[in-house]
Amino acid sequence: MTKKKSKSLFHRLAHFHIKMASFLLIFYLMLGMLIDPRFLAYDFRQKYFALASSSNITVSLRVMGEPEKPILIAEAGWENGVNFIDLSWNETEDTETYDIYRNAFPLITGITENSYRDTNIEKNTFYDYKVLAKDPLGTTFSDKIHIFSGDYEIYKEPFCQINTIANKTFTGTPKITERLPIFSGTTNIANALIEIKISGEKNINATTLANSNGYWSFYVPEKLDYGTYHILISAIDPENSLVFAQTNRSFEIIKEEEEKKTVSTEKPLKETTASPITSTPTEKNIPEKLTEEPKIILEKDSFQILVSIENKNKQLYADDYLIVNTKIIPSLSDFENKAILLRYTVLDEKNNSVLDFSENSLLTKTIQKKIYISNLVPAGKYKIIVRANNDNRLIIGEDFFEVREYYLINIGSLHISLTQIMQSISWIIFLLFLFILFFLLMLVLEKYLSSQARRQITEYFLAQRGFLGKRKEVQK
Repeated sequence: MTKKKSKSLFHRLAHFHIKMASFLLIFYLMLGMLIDPRFLAYDFRQKYFALASSSNITVSLRVMGEPEKPILIAEAGWENGVNFIDLSWNETEDTETYDIYRNAFPLITGITENSYRDTNIEKNTFYDYKVLAKDPLGTTFSDKIHIFSGDYEIYKEPFCQINTIANKTFTGTPKITERLPIFSGTTNIANALIEIKISGEKNINATTLANSNGYWSFYVPEKLDYGTYHILISAIDPENSLVFAQTNRSFEIIKEEEEKKTVSTEKPLKETTASPITSTPTEKNIPEKLTEEPKIILEKDSFQILVSIENKNKQLYADDYLIVNTKIIPSLSDFENKAILLRYTVLDEKNNSVLDFSENSLLTKTIQKKIYISNLVPAGKYKIIVRANNDNRLIIGEDFFEVREYYLINIGSLHISLTQIMQSISWIIFLLFLFILFFLLMLVLEKYLSSQARRQITEYFLAQRGFLGKRKEVQK
């Protein structure tokens, strides 16, 4: 009988690592299938995007790099009956625009200057400021500045303004190529109802909300045709509708070829804001002439959409229902109880669509809709857009909400959710799997190099001792 050869240490280690890697992979797949098969697909997708994103950032940073960190300086003051806080910072490299955050919320975005005066403040109040430097390859925050506004008496005349169109500051009548432009601006009316009227090749009526800093933004969800448009912004006090401010602007959407050929020779037009009216309801509340630009007639539309989130504090957990109240205000009773197609769209902070569907509804005073938010939707801030078409007019209403996660562990400031636990476990298994494969590769490489070394050393010593003749193949 021939004696069975015993397996070497290398073969035993290789078999052990293959079995261990297979066990971890099977355990991970079974864990994902047991909890939710969709979670497994979502987790793989997230890991792929995370690895791809980190790779892209690494390559990009070698070319330009993230913006330099701004050094922010703040100073409170008072002048001509107006209380203010002056912000200034150094000009940073690799930076296109700056955003200012106050108390963790946007105050103004897309500015190119290195200073800003904040007059939308209250007396005897502490404020926290940060400046965000942005370029296509990344963003960098400054350190937080904590400052007290002082005890001066403050009189605030309501105002609103448009700061950026298509994420760019402007003078005169801006020409843009984006057919889905984003408008942003500020008002000194906290949490104001923002009414937006766009007239031109396509007419749009929209409502949105400003945040506590008075910052607002509006994303046009459907492509605009090429041509000239006029936009009218009204900021209305949520506690007193007679207190409001208005501003308007003309802009033009052109093709990219035209943008390259166009050389601007127009004189800059000074943006004007209409003075707010705080008179009694019997008086005329709209100024006869807002600006020298073509006048926008403020007449009632066939209907208006107001959207409000009914969930407590506008927050909900994943795997729950979002309660959306859509208030439709017809100007004529003939529109009531008529069927209309409403389109619901949920967008994340980057205006990526998370959910989109349409539904026929009757034009009643209030339409309540429950929208299921999947447990695959990541925690974060979102907005719901409800829109309808009436002839050549697009009617839009939107509101904001936040998706939170259930906490399996909630002890003081320690909050751990199921998704966090699953992601941590899956990352540990994933990294162990990669480590085992790497170790196995190194083991194979070591086996190959050691076998080569033994063969060369054996031949050399045999030749030295005269057991092998001197051949060209034998080398020292």
